[in-house]
Amino acid sequence: PRLAAHVEPDPADEVLAEVDEDPAVLADVHRLRGELVLHADRRRDLGLERAVARGVNPRLRPAAGVEAGLSAQVTDAFRLTAAGVWLDATYDKLVTNDLVYPELGERDLSGNRLARAPEWQFSVSGEYGISLGNSLGAAIRADYQWQSRQFFSFYNHALNSQESYGLLNVSVGVGAKASRWQLAAFARNVTDEFYVFYAEANVPAGFPSLGGAVGPPRMYGLSMTYNF
Repeated sequence: PRLAAHVEPDPADEVLAEVDEDPAVLADVHRLRGELVLHADRRRDLGLERAVARGVNPRLRPAAGVEAGLSAQVTDAFRLTAAGVWLDATYDKLVTNDLVYPELGERDLSGNRLARAPEWQFSVSGEYGISLGNSLGAAIRADYQWQSRQFFSFYNHALNSQESYGLLNVSVGVGAKASRWQLAAFARNVTDEFYVFYAEANVPAGFPSLGGAVGPPRMYGLSMTYNF
């Protein structure tokens, strides 16, 4: 399992270490698999086209990161997976005027983080399977995802950011063991977390404003899947 990092690694810079199944573990039927990825990204596609057009000339430190994943078949019926990402993506040099606070004049924003690049992300999920005879099976699943604060612009304004938050989803499904069909009940964002996944500060007619989009609230529902 792997979380999608906001700055994708360059394959040429990846160092991959994989922990394969231990024979002693295989003998006990329960399997453990892990993955560790170290990466550095030297690309300059920073989403700063409009800023560069205003005369900003940023210099970005190569974004370093670590991704780790673990998958364990704890019992014959219970499977646990986890993944985490640490991302160091900051500017070595960034000097520009702040459109939201023009009265501050030219500011040195060196050391600020890239937009939409939280430093930490992790997820964990568990699934428990239940046999309901020769042809039917049920599964109970829960997954949790968390990320640290992210900023929505390279100015790194606290008001134009989303503080750390986590989302919990659960589901219970019944279906054919041959995966032909499945009926499931689900709940998303169980804790009804309020969060923003996009925001942008503007200064129309000299008056600063902030707009954006919020994530879905707590939702419940039923789903039916049929594979032809």
